[in-house]
Amino acid sequence: LGRMALENSPQGVLVLSADQVVLYANRYAARVFASPPGGLLGRTFEELLPGLAEALSEPKVQAFVSNPVLRRMGEGNEVRGRRATGEPFPASIGLLSVKLHDRELSIVSVIDVQESRDYQAQLREKERILELIHSGSVDPIVLYKVAADQTCRILSVNDALARLLQENGRKVGPAELVGLTREELHRRLETPGPKSVECDA
Repeated sequence: LGRMALENSPQGVLVLSADQVVLYANRYAARVFASPPGGLLGRTFEELLPGLAEALSEPKVQAFVSNPVLRRMGEGNEVRGRRATGEPFPASIGLLSVKLHDRELSIVSVIDVQESRDYQAQLREKERILELIHSGSVDPIVLYKVAADQTCRILSVNDALARLLQENGRKVGPAELVGLTREELHRRLETPGPKSVECDA
């Protein structure tokens, strides 16, 4: 079960010997370092994260060896990794020292910072396009999401829908509709139901 959890971890995991040689690497680590399965075994920490091996001799980092808690590096200060192709990449890593059967081992978690940045940029671009469609449409549109109680509730509506709704003789602003269920929204509608982006229960 533990091996399966490591193998399916959403971040790269390396297990190093006391002399900083890779004993284990999960599939995400192989992908991050552009290596075939098993290709990282026997590689050194210095080869994969140039310059960081020397940093481990510094007192502020060496302290992790004698204190078995997770230490994260690269947050605010990026660490440079090197793929099997020789291509450098920005990384955030965590270091954990453990003792197993009287052997000193280091567990290293690796996150490709550039991959994370690219993913976030893609999300922002999709949100921007969705917002343009959402705000510019002349048709009423409702976006739903699944709430914690498993009900389908309004995430946002566009101005076209707000113009169709009345409550106590006044126009209802889009913000006032956020959080309503589909049924609650339909009770306020004066016209046939608006187009909606369905949520997945």
